[in-house]
Amino acid sequence: MKIDHGHRSLLIQPLINFSYVVPYLLLFFCWLVIPIATGFLISLTKWTFISGKYQLVGLRNYKDAFADELFLKGIINTLYYTTMTVIGGNLVSFFLAYGLTKVKRFRNVFRKIFFVPLLLSVGTTGIMWQWLYNTDFGIINYYLNFLGIKNTNWLGDARFSMPAIALMAIWGSCGFNMLIYYAGIREIPSELKEAATIDGASGVQMLRSIILPLLRPKILFCLVISTISSIQVFDRPYMLTGVGPYFSNYTAIFHIYYQAFRYFRMGYASACAFVLALLILIFTILLFLILGKHEEYY
Repeated sequence: MKIDHGHRSLLIQPLINFSYVVPYLLLFFCWLVIPIATGFLISLTKWTFISGKYQLVGLRNYKDAFADELFLKGIINTLYYTTMTVIGGNLVSFFLAYGLTKVKRFRNVFRKIFFVPLLLSVGTTGIMWQWLYNTDFGIINYYLNFLGIKNTNWLGDARFSMPAIALMAIWGSCGFNMLIYYAGIREIPSELKEAATIDGASGVQMLRSIILPLLRPKILFCLVISTISSIQVFDRPYMLTGVGPYFSNYTAIFHIYYQAFRYFRMGYASACAFVLALLILIFTILLFLILGKHEEYY
């Protein structure tokens, strides 16, 4: 039975199309699937990294993680930090973006200025904020003294150290979300705003009934990205305070880092990492359930 060229092309074309995605699939399996599977298998073992010997312990590492008060404290501190940075950061980003749409002159200049902190390394910004928060000669305490407020040990007081780090994070990352919100607001058809203005809608009513509903996909994206980034926080507390006074800045990633690379408990550290990944997954699903459904008005 002979196969003509038309039928042959029908057989070959799917193979050609599949060959285009083979490099991506290889990278996907090598850099994502295999490491996740390996990490999960390690979490079921007792492996001290130095000895090189494995001992299968089942789910004992997960049981130990939920019974570890220090890890639970790290989870609580992480959620505290995440709440401040996600809510505060997105509010600041949105109002900066909304304000930029109202500015006529120097709009591009302000947009670049707000984005600059995102380009700086955490090491650079950490040194800068250490100077700003300095108890004796920091510029924040300097100006607070004019208001009659005594010097505050922002990084050495357990009450203020985590909010101080969250403020640094909001300042350093709000530029990215600001651009997302700014682009979303600019995408809203002017006809909708003009119709609302003709109907007598105030600025607050327009914001609540037109801008925010149409920005829901952008809000969802920014909240998910911010949540994932905040739950994985490590560098900013590490630069400014370490674990902080009375372990006030001890996050879940701190616990994983110390268990893996200081005490070499790789199995237990992997179990803690999967617990943290589960926490990220839960928050992501909740955000999609709350904000995932949206309607297109244009």
